Amino acid sequence: MSNQSYKTVKHNWSEYQKAIFKNIANDDGHLIIEAYAGSAKTTSIIESFKYVPKGKKVLALAFNKKIQEELKSRSPSYIQDIFTFHSLGLRAIKQRFGNVQIDDNKVFNIVKSELKNSTYDLIISVCDTVAYCKYGLLDSPKDIENIIDNFSIDLCDMEKNTFIKTVITILSLDKKDTSKIDFNDMCWLPFVYNLNLGHYDFVYVDERQDLNKSQLVMAKKACKPITGRIIAAGDEYQALYSWRLADTSIIEDLKKQPKTKILSLPISYRCPKNVISLAKNWIPDIKCPDTAIDGSIENISLNQLYTKAKPGCFILSRTNAPLIKICMSFIRQGIKANIKGRDVGKQLTSLIRKSKKKQIKSFLNWLEDWKNEELDKLKEKNINPDNILDRYECLVNICDECKTLEEVDKKLNELFNDTDENNLIILSTTHRAKGLEREDVFVLRWTFKYWLDPSIKHLDKPNEECNIAYVAATRSKNRLFIVSKMA
Repeated sequence: MSNQSYKTVKHNWSEYQKAIFKNIANDDGHLIIEAYAGSAKTTSIIESFKYVPKGKKVLALAFNKKIQEELKSRSPSYIQDIFTFHSLGLRAIKQRFGNVQIDDNKVFNIVKSELKNSTYDLIISVCDTVAYCKYGLLDSPKDIENIIDNFSIDLCDMEKNTFIKTVITILSLDKKDTSKIDFNDMCWLPFVYNLNLGHYDFVYVDERQDLNKSQLVMAKKACKPITGRIIAAGDEYQALYSWRLADTSIIEDLKKQPKTKILSLPISYRCPKNVISLAKNWIPDIKCPDTAIDGSIENISLNQLYTKAKPGCFILSRTNAPLIKICMSFIRQGIKANIKGRDVGKQLTSLIRKSKKKQIKSFLNWLEDWKNEELDKLKEKNINPDNILDRYECLVNICDECKTLEEVDKKLNELFNDTDENNLIILSTTHRAKGLEREDVFVLRWTFKYWLDPSIKHLDKPNEECNIAYVAATRSKNRLFIVSKMA
């Protein structure tokens, strides 16, 4: 018996939602839910809790704190175990090691102690590499070398083998010190110490396409062997985080198990009809309800953007660099605007420090040499150079607007922050706008590698560049503006 009979639903649920509820009540295999943009995924998950058979133990794992709090506030009172992956890991760590201290600078301080008199930039590079190792549960020299190459880690003149050995040493020291932990330890230590995460009959996983291996291993470990069920919701066409070591292998293994079912939520309740018609170019089976508004899609020039964009809207780009001059232009007009991504600003100011230059002209000369050197390294490894080019173009664009490097540093701190208020124009990369929505969305068409390229749409498998375009368009609840550089 389930907590609520399948036939007593009082809401106007779609046939797709009802199929999920029925599966939760009656089936015994894993369930993969393909939930397209704006498809009421969270609402459907919360309703599905009511169909879990009585006496079954449920764990819900949220992608972030905001989703966790929403699930807690809306879920039935008998669903007690609602965690982020990190808070579940923290619970297990405390059960094993006692009341540990949370120290966000744990790895930084370990590296600083090991590499005495080293530069700040080298310490940060080691810390970043250690973080990637934890995301992917990696620790072999070959794996670390791949991280260095794929993520353009700056070795700061340290010999590569020495850098790799240093990372391995830091991982070992980090593992041994269980008196304090940082954020990444919360998902890593449960794996390295084989900690008890509980034994659940149902383990719900949200945003499965963006989870790294450490998170997915946690979900699998928390699920009862043989009889436990993993309910994994997400949209593989919204997978944008390969750069953060998002992992699909565990979900693919689940799909191959004979009792696993795959069900979809193809109806978008967010987007208007015209936006859904556009989205069909990437995702042919996405739908909208008959009651959806028509909405509008308008092609405009960059000049028109400055008159049409109002506080509360999104301006979306594939990369950060094009957003800088646009944001500064709004600010000069007395219009409040910012760019999402405080960490981006920190990366850019770090390059200024690394250069040790005092004047903009000499810094730009150094930056040109740095870019060419980094591109040569990546070309040898056949690695995508977008990250290097974006940082280069960001700094060139902001230097064009400033007279001194001190002013550049100040502007970077002002422009890049994570305020999300309706009285601002929010400029953002598509990655940072994922999961958000606005009535009006402006998309900088020229920044996207693929928009509606006939050679790649309707792919059998998701393509990350197509995914970025799809996610950008489907942030719109009403009006979508496609912005071109030229009139």
